[in-house]
Amino acid sequence: MSLISPEIHFNSMLLVREMERRNITVAHIKGTKKIVATYKGHEEIVDDTDLSVMPSSLRQLLDNKKDTKALLKKLKIPTPAGKAFRWKDIEKAKKYAQNMFPVVLKPIHGSQGLGVRINIDTPEEFEFEFYKLVETFGEEAEFLVEEQIFGAEFRLTITRNGFMAAAHRACPKVQGDGSSSIMELIDVENKRRMNPRSNCLCEIWMEDKEVERYLAKKGLTIEYIPKKDEVVYVRGNSNVSTGAECIDVTDMVHPYYHLQALQILQKIPGLPYCGTLHRGSRFTRIQAAESHGISLRL
Repeated sequence: MSLISPEIHFNSMLLVREMERRNITVAHIKGTKKIVATYKGHEEIVDDTDLSVMPSSLRQLLDNKKDTKALLKKLKIPTPAGKAFRWKDIEKAKKYAQNMFPVVLKPIHGSQGLGVRINIDTPEEFEFEFYKLVETFGEEAEFLVEEQIFGAEFRLTITRNGFMAAAHRACPKVQGDGSSSIMELIDVENKRRMNPRSNCLCEIWMEDKEVERYLAKKGLTIEYIPKKDEVVYVRGNSNVSTGAECIDVTDMVHPYYHLQALQILQKIPGLPYCGTLHRGSRFTRIQAAESHGISLRL
């Protein structure tokens, strides 16, 4: 009988289903979000999608985007130019950002797209968005200012034994029917994804007002009625948790990137697995291209 508990995150439930399919025994630790997986006498405690094989020192380091960027730079792994600032240094932050607009602004601690602001291209917008993030995260929080790298986004998952999977993460969009507004189309799409929910796709997130900001930069509002079959992208970030689509492209990736991901993993002592994120226009086995803007996720 399948393990079902409202305490367990949906992503964990997807992992549980796959483990059960592979005859791995799973049990929930009541009162927590953790599960115990057992296979042929070996046990692992799984927290969300993290395993006990991940050293805590690496977890702490790689959960800090500023420290991760410093590590990648030390290892000569390409990563976008960037620097961290607090609100008290807003004037220095603006000066830094002005030299490479457009920029991305995001907290150094965080995941799932929380607090990510992209395509900021004026000093006024930069200060306004920085202040809004400070209201959420506090004046002592640090925020990373990074150059924006354009192109399709691909995430590779690699382990020490070489296992690899790849996903193309596409920004959330709606397609016009000629009569419904963008907001109405988003509502329909969100209901389709969640009733019933069967995969990792999430609702297109509206609460952070990023949809309105993103559309405004294109001269649109959520009341705009797209023409029939017109495709409108409604967010610029490709985090699945805020509505992006996740498309399996494992069988299409050029071997160059298989090797590159494994080399990155092997450069970090003790790291058992990771996800490497690449941006570029060419990524498939048809033709390899130089990787730009690699980031690292556990």
